[in-house]
Amino acid sequence: MTKRAPVHFRMTQYAEGKPWIVIEPFGGEDLSVFKKTVGFDLLAGTTVEEAEKICKFLQDYIEHITET
Repeated sequence: MTKRAPVHFRMTQYAEGKPWIVIEPFGGEDLSVFKKTVGFDLLAGTTVEEAEKICKFLQDYIEHITET
C-alpha cells in the first residue's frame, strides 16, 4: 500500500556550525520514514545562506513524500 504525506524542510546546523536540511512531517498519513530523523548533509563549504536557499527550493517544489 502506498502512503503519502506533505513534508516540511528545515535548515538546521550541527554543533560545529555545518548546515544540513531535515525533513519533517506536515500532516497526512503516518509514514515509517518519520519514526526517525531524516535529513540531507550538504557538501562541505556550503554556507548557511546557500543552505537556506536549497531548503526554500525544496519547500517550493516538493509537495509530498511517498512511501510504498
